[in-house]
Amino acid sequence: MFFFGRLHMRADKRLLVLIRVFSTLLLFFFFSGIITPPIQINYTKLLINGQFVDSASGKTFPTLDPRTGEVIAQVAEGDAEDINRAVSAARKAFDEGPWPKMSAYFRKGHG
Repeated sequence: MFFFGRLHMRADKRLLVLIRVFSTLLLFFFFSGIITPPIQINYTKLLINGQFVDSASGKTFPTLDPRTGEVIAQVAEGDAEDINRAVSAARKAFDEGPWPKMSAYFRKGHG
């Protein structure tokens, strides 16, 4: 009697596991196609010297939604000229801006 009771309990546990796995997969596949909130892309340009600018070459590259593989934006593609502009702007901001004159206390954000 004890032997049959254990087999019956094990079968119930297996059935519960199968039901959980199946329901999880069902929910995943059901909702993955239905719930795809829209993606809003606010910035597609390069940030150089505090301004959003196009790349010097005008090139862009596609950015894909990882959920669907669809193109969601064309983003500016920086190259050597853009890097040089960004480094030059950063150097100027460091040399002439407020940062080098600040104490470490204010740099940390306490000011």
